[in-house]
Amino acid sequence: MDLYPIRQTLEGTKVLLAEDNIMNRRLAEELMHHVGISVECAGDGREVLLMVATERYDLILMDIQMPLLDGYETTKALRADPRWSRLPIVAMSAHTLNEDRERSLSLGMNDHLTKPIDTEQLYAALMRWIKPHASPVESIKSKPPSNPVACLAHCIEVQELLDRVNHRSELLRMVLTEFVHSYAQADRKISAWLIRGHASERTSAHRLAHSIKGMAGNLSAKRLFQAAWALEQALLQPATAIDASPLEKEFSRALTEVVESIALWEKSNR
Repeated sequence: MDLYPIRQTLEGTKVLLAEDNIMNRRLAEELMHHVGISVECAGDGREVLLMVATERYDLILMDIQMPLLDGYETTKALRADPRWSRLPIVAMSAHTLNEDRERSLSLGMNDHLTKPIDTEQLYAALMRWIKPHASPVESIKSKPPSNPVACLAHCIEVQELLDRVNHRSELLRMVLTEFVHSYAQADRKISAWLIRGHASERTSAHRLAHSIKGMAGNLSAKRLFQAAWALEQALLQPATAIDASPLEKEFSRALTEVVESIALWEKSNR
């Protein structure tokens, strides 16, 4: 992707990224930094309302599912205030149904992006809604990472992942290492929570499966994505309604496959 026209347009603009998931946040942040956008981050809707009151932003990237105050309620609060009635807000959601997009737009959001983040769609939305106020800069062309990725190919759609990180080796490394750091033991945590059988811990297991589903999407790890999705759906049901143990095992196998593959990749690129 030729980033010159994108950077030429967006250089010097400022985005508020409202996202509570650290890996999603860092990926979106890096992609925007790469085209000259200044990024500030909020972890929930309350932080968004505090930050817009003291700082000027050209656009808000608004995750829908945030704690304390979600993206929908935050947008309603912003649109009720004349100061921010015209501030561009772009929703980000793991949900792909038309109803979710329609709800976002009906509440006053300008656009709706689905996760995992698609680099071209993100840049297109930013170009569409941010009013440029930067001067042209030198062309920056992305170079493909020199690191071999063959050891990832059996569990990750490598070309899709490279496209998502814009073929930037440092961003590829960040995404992979952050996943292992955050989620390598996730199957053990979920298993322990479900063995104890407390309702609150089942809820925690569901949330963790949901988070890994999103991360697997970012990594283009299709088997892990499907396994996490199936486990997430099962954990929405009462404990007596479905036997989740086979889904746990498949999830654990898929997660282990990805974690071990990333470990091999890291070893080969030291």
